Amino acid sequence: MALHFDVPRFPERLEQLHPSWVADKTQWPPTLLYHRIDDPSVRFYSISSSLAVPITHAMQDDLEDLLKKYMA
Repeated sequence: MALHFDVPRFPERLEQLHPSWVADKTQWPPTLLYHRIDDPSVRFYSISSSLAVPITHAMQDDLEDLLKKYMA
């Protein structure tokens, strides 16, 4: 499944986050809510930028295929 957005590279420092993405603080530090500026429906929570990378890559797969991968 092709994404309708480019999978970003998440830097170690939030100041370097790609301009099309925003990371908002949440009530559960250190968890951040990452979302696209032009499409707020594309969003997810992550505790670190290094964990955000596999999450966005997983968004490329169909949900059923993704579940099969992780349940195998």
